[in-house]
Amino acid sequence: LYFWALHYQSIADTLAIFFVQPLVATAMSPFVLGEKVGIRRWGAVVVGFIGTLIIIRPGLQAFNPGVILALGAGTSLAVYLLMTRRIAGNRNAVLTTYHTSLMGAAVLSLAVIPFWQWPTINQWGLMALLALIATSGHFLIVRAYEHAEVSLLAPLGYTEMIMATVAGWWFFGDFPDRWTFLGVAILIASAIYISFRERAHNVPPPSDFEQP
Repeated sequence: LYFWALHYQSIADTLAIFFVQPLVATAMSPFVLGEKVGIRRWGAVVVGFIGTLIIIRPGLQAFNPGVILALGAGTSLAVYLLMTRRIAGNRNAVLTTYHTSLMGAAVLSLAVIPFWQWPTINQWGLMALLALIATSGHFLIVRAYEHAEVSLLAPLGYTEMIMATVAGWWFFGDFPDRWTFLGVAILIASAIYISFRERAHNVPPPSDFEQP
């Protein structure tokens, strides 16, 4: 869905909408994993969704299929993160990465049959590099979720926006408008607040600290 969305809009715009993922993951974590999300973090989730609406601006611009695709991609990744967190404590990270990658490859291989075209040598090389980077990132995500909760780690994905904006501008000449920047700023602020609240929630009381 994410790559499909890139067909209709820039990298930065697609990623900005895709950033709904940490909010969805935080909102779903109490129901899927039993993690506690307090009223303040719920408030941050609501504010973050307002930031998403500012980016999308429904009714104020022409319909863009890329918006729906990016939202679907973000929601799908949120579900994936929740599932990863659920099984991370019971399985080896390498096995988790292998099995999820294998299933994804199998499903997508069937889906691509009607549209298949033989890639060129250069395209094979680029896809191999992409696969290496994606697999490495997948493995690191699994390792991270072995040690921390979804609601803490998910907001850290917002650091991608800086790199995506620079890459889109450098390679394709794309640059987000001021409304997108405003919406992203609200999203990032919400994510940072959620992260800080999670850290504060997990700090043990003074009596639990080891005495010198």
